[in-house]
Amino acid sequence: RSSDLMPYRRRFNPELEPSETALGRAKELREAGLEIHWINPLRPRHRLNDEKFAEIKRVLAAGWPVGAGSGHSRLLVGYRDDPEQPGGGVFFTKDSAPGAYREVTYEFVKTAVGDVFWIEAV
Repeated sequence: RSSDLMPYRRRFNPELEPSETALGRAKELREAGLEIHWINPLRPRHRLNDEKFAEIKRVLAAGWPVGAGSGHSRLLVGYRDDPEQPGGGVFFTKDSAPGAYREVTYEFVKTAVGDVFWIEAV
């Protein structure tokens, strides 16, 4: 597993570098022809504008999962419009922290998510 090659650390360590094994695996993935499409590159301030939020829904509707970062990573795998929910709906996610499927509101994604991307095999 990729997470075994460079395990999660609670504190950022600017001295930490990937192992030769991790670098080799990254090279293999680059050569596999995967292309990252950034919806919202990492920024210090979390917040998505309406255009970027709509793009997340368009990508999901096309069948591609969307990676999103906040305090930790989430994989957005679907959504449901629901006017009763904050922001008008929920996203279905695979959450890296508890490692479980969860729902998060549109409002949460609009205000607490920073980096957002999806990956395509080309």
